[in-house]
Amino acid sequence: MATKKRLILIAAVPLTIALMVGVLAMLTTRSNVTKANFERIQEGMTRPEVEQVFGMAGISQSSKEDALTAWEADDGSVAYVRFLDGCVVRKSWHDSELTFFQKIRRRLHFR
Repeated sequence: MATKKRLILIAAVPLTIALMVGVLAMLTTRSNVTKANFERIQEGMTRPEVEQVFGMAGISQSSKEDALTAWEADDGSVAYVRFLDGCVVRKSWHDSELTFFQKIRRRLHFR
């Protein structure tokens, strides 16, 4: 009987550690591309102001100043911002469709 309890305890410790690592990976963010920061972006803001909110330059589909620019969050969500004459005219947020375990793998860089 004691051997069975010992085996359960031995199996529970690594599982608990793995679960804790997964939860911590989900809670910590490495970038400022979040839904909360996305909500701070207002029409009329300039590209440098938006880049300051997100903490980095986005990926633009065009080299022109008037372009759709995307910022990807750690969890796979994407913020799209359309600029016209260097100012925000439209924005949209697309939530990630990744599963919980895919998000953990992504955060731990096991893509």
